[in-house]
Amino acid sequence: VGLGGTGVREAGEAALRGTPDDRVAFLEEGRYVAQEADDAVAVSRLTASGGPNVRAAAKLALRGTPEDVAEFLAVGQFVARNRDQEHATIAQLTEQAKVAGKQAEDATKQAQEASDRAVAAAELARVAADRAAAETAAAKDDASRASVKAQQAADAARAAASAAQQAIASANAANRAARTAALAAAQTASAAAAAANAANDAYNAAIAAGKDAGKATAAKTAAAQATIAATLAEGSAAAAEQAGKASQQAAKATRAALSAGANANAAADAAEAAGTYAAAAGGRSADARAAAAEARRHANAANSAANRAAVLADRSATAAFEARTAANAAAQHARNAAAAALEAVAHAGEAATAAAQATKHAEAAKKASDAAAAAVATAKKVYAIARETETDELATRTDAGIENARTRQALLLKVISDAAGEEAKARALDATAAALATEAARPDVDVPAVAAKGRRLAMDALKLRGPIAQDAAARALAGSDQDVLDYLRTGWREAAQRDARERVFQLSYDSPYPSVRTAAAEALKGTSEQILAFHTTGQFTAGAADMAVAVSKIYDTGGPGVREAARAALADGSGKALAVFLGVTQYSTRLADEQVAASKLVSDAAAGPEVKAAAKIALAGPADRLHDFVAVGQFTADRKDRLASQHTAQVQRLIAEASLIAAKADKNRWLAAEAAALANNAKAEAGEAA
Repeated sequence: VGLGGTGVREAGEAALRGTPDDRVAFLEEGRYVAQEADDAVAVSRLTASGGPNVRAAAKLALRGTPEDVAEFLAVGQFVARNRDQEHATIAQLTEQAKVAGKQAEDATKQAQEASDRAVAAAELARVAADRAAAETAAAKDDASRASVKAQQAADAARAAASAAQQAIASANAANRAARTAALAAAQTASAAAAAANAANDAYNAAIAAGKDAGKATAAKTAAAQATIAATLAEGSAAAAEQAGKASQQAAKATRAALSAGANANAAADAAEAAGTYAAAAGGRSADARAAAAEARRHANAANSAANRAAVLADRSATAAFEARTAANAAAQHARNAAAAALEAVAHAGEAATAAAQATKHAEAAKKASDAAAAAVATAKKVYAIARETETDELATRTDAGIENARTRQALLLKVISDAAGEEAKARALDATAAALATEAARPDVDVPAVAAKGRRLAMDALKLRGPIAQDAAARALAGSDQDVLDYLRTGWREAAQRDARERVFQLSYDSPYPSVRTAAAEALKGTSEQILAFHTTGQFTAGAADMAVAVSKIYDTGGPGVREAARAALADGSGKALAVFLGVTQYSTRLADEQVAASKLVSDAAAGPEVKAAAKIALAGPADRLHDFVAVGQFTADRKDRLASQHTAQVQRLIAEASLIAAKADKNRWLAAEAAALANNAKAEAGEAA
């Protein structure tokens, strides 16, 4: 709340006045919604107050996503400002450094919060996994109970993996803190160079005034400008110090999050042990072992990310402190130069002191020039750290994204596998029902024995079949043995016929193909056998022409694999082949085509790092995420690459401007030395003449 804008503060204060649930809701969701609103307001203000490029870029950002708005505030606005104005003033540099310092503090707070959440959640998950493993071991003679406890251990391991992801979030926040600290340092170094140059201007003005009283006014102006530059440089130094301290705290928070990775590994060990115990008891163990492997992957990614982020955050903090020192030194030189200029004004044109003062000012100008050069060297060091931080941040996000994608893919495959298994069991019931119907129809049927089998069939139908079959099974289970036999002889088939009628009725109004809707409505007028036949095969024959049109449309827009499969379906021409393509094959071939497209981006030298990273993540995940990447995500990632390039160009420009300023300061230093030499020569000549 203390670091947020108006919307965040108001929402946070309202949550603090509310219930615990209100506070949780604010922390989990409300603050992000309020932050988006604050960002939009900030950008809206820039559409009114900025230059032409700033206004255009701000309007474009407002038409995009909340992420676009945040990226504009973090990077884009400064790029646009540079386009509107050839050089940033020292006042702008100082303001930007202050903004970066505040952003570094905000990122540090996020790193600390993520670290605390990760540590607490991982500890709870480890305890739960240990407990579940112990209970699995205790259930060694009960396969069912051992399986349940092993599943609990698996769930705990996955919770630990999720906690490790929070540790990665802490590392990402630390990277953001390091990055903004580096930016603040670069801006501060540029401000320091500008202040040192202002000092040299003032020293040259002092030398000129010492020789010529007519230049006293110019010396006063130079003194005032040097004083302003000193004040601004000191403000920038304070911002760099703020950012450096924030980066230090971010590193500390990220190192604290390492325990989350250790706890995730411990939970993985417990889950693996639980799986071993469950297998020994004859129970299910595969999920516990899979969860253990998943937790270890997430833990390793979290530990690696945390270690890298902490090192870079420390280096960024050091660079920020060096920039602070350089800025304070430059500010002191500027203040000294201002005082020297004012002193020269007081003794303007006094030949007796001009030579000595000129020599003194020339020496001071050399020190100011050296300070400017040191500031530029610091800026270059900062640039290297900033680039390394950006690379590390992307690597961390990529590793975490790939692990999350693998987890989603594994979960999806498990759901598909379980669903396929249930479907196979449901279909197998038809064969069981047919066999029991034959037994029930025999004159010498063993009623109690067959009824017992029928009840087992009905129980399976309750778990595996649709609503109509479940209703018939429930009525059979509630009845006598004779009711169960009637269920086997006719009830099962009648339920299947009613189910087919219901499905055909749905086709009559819900099918995407007009020919199928018409044919289904006509089929409903026939017998139960005719309706069942339509549901089984007739719908495909009736809809063949419409489905061929749909397949042709997909052929026109599909990739190579999709087109080949569509061509094969059209060549076959049967309604069944066309339906299989529309319902199944188009998606499997599209997946293959999109995997090829994403793989090409990974290896494409022209693709940017964000595009390559997003492609790797998409390839590791489910088909729908890959499709989203190919359709939209690759272009979003490309925009991020362009923004990153602009950010890099922004920092490079800061360094280039600082280098120009330092070069000017060096030039002024030699001009001051030349002026001092001339003053001393004049003094010597005057002495000889006397």
